[in-house]
Amino acid sequence: MSRITMGGFPAVQSLPTRRLRSAWFEDYLRTLVTRDLTLLSAIRKLDDLPRLVQLLAARTAQELNVASLARDAGINGETLRSYLALLETIYLHVRLPAWSTNFTSRAKHHPKVHMVDTGLAANVLGLSAERLSTPTTQMAGPLFETLVVNELVRQQAWSEERVRLGHFRDREQREVDLIMEAGDGRVVAVEMKAARDVDETDFRWLAYLRDRLGDRFVNGIVIHLGERPLPFGDRLTALPVSAVWS
Repeated sequence: MSRITMGGFPAVQSLPTRRLRSAWFEDYLRTLVTRDLTLLSAIRKLDDLPRLVQLLAARTAQELNVASLARDAGINGETLRSYLALLETIYLHVRLPAWSTNFTSRAKHHPKVHMVDTGLAANVLGLSAERLSTPTTQMAGPLFETLVVNELVRQQAWSEERVRLGHFRDREQREVDLIMEAGDGRVVAVEMKAARDVDETDFRWLAYLRDRLGDRFVNGIVIHLGERPLPFGDRLTALPVSAVWS
């Protein structure tokens, strides 16, 4: 969980205490709001933005629901859409589009929202590594998913093979956190689990995609907090999160 709360900004890695890291994140967000966004657009109510960032952080790794977000932020939908576009322009959050193929006619088409840095998201939400490790927290899973998605997206930026990235969810609530589809149609599907133990139930929707994609399906992976890779049948593997960076 410490990797989540540290995030990926190089300047944060050398700061020895949570208090110093928190101050850095607050200064960073203040700079975005008062300088970068002001330069990008004549926003009339800058006071809306810190609240919006907090709401986005609480929704990381969730499908974007503009109506719900606008209601909670206390702004209208049109204004919210312009704010979201600006926040995406300055790389505060990214949208992971919905993925579908010929057998997924009942797939949903809403993008997921991911905060670009989990350290910033955790700080905005007041979450420490210790708090994220408690059984009652509801943010460990979404932040862990965002951590891994962000790293895999970053790696794709310099990979020689270009892939289409997305997430899968259909109307029967079958869902997979990340789909990576190569230009020739080959698919790797990835689930994230913020726990050390993995079992067959964690692979049910990966197996669903495998059985329907056939030879197009290369591998289904569950990334977890344990230490060892484990096979789970035909083209299904559990990998420790350390493998993402190795």
